[in-house]
Amino acid sequence: MMTDLNEINDLFQILGSVIPEGTNKEFELNGAKVTLVKENGDTTIKVVKDEKFDDSEVVKIVNNFKDNVKLIDDYLFVEINEEADEEIDIKEFDKLLNQEHFDKDSAIKVIDMIDVFSEITRSHLQKEVERLVNLYERF
Repeated sequence: MMTDLNEINDLFQILGSVIPEGTNKEFELNGAKVTLVKENGDTTIKVVKDEKFDDSEVVKIVNNFKDNVKLIDDYLFVEINEEADEEIDIKEFDKLLNQEHFDKDSAIKVIDMIDVFSEITRSHLQKEVERLVNLYERF
């Protein structure tokens, strides 16, 4: 490991000696943004890998969720929404559901909120099914 660091240091010194003073360049290399600066004899190389977040699966999940929510009866939706409001910020949830694209943080947040809302929905639907079965059995 120390040999590798020595080799990197040697390479960095060689680069520093051939890079002209006042250099300030940015370029793309293998999907990474590289910034090369030499000021006052100090050479700096900065490499930033631009990892784009693919939100396509999140968009599908959100759209599927929204389609399913439309199928819930209004009175049941109101009950579910009231309970969900105790566990998640409904206004923020609605805002996230109306986004067309998501960064990583908002994707995690909306998926978590969908999970909470879905669990509450399943619970309410289970109670409704039991109520209807009891009603059915009376006839």
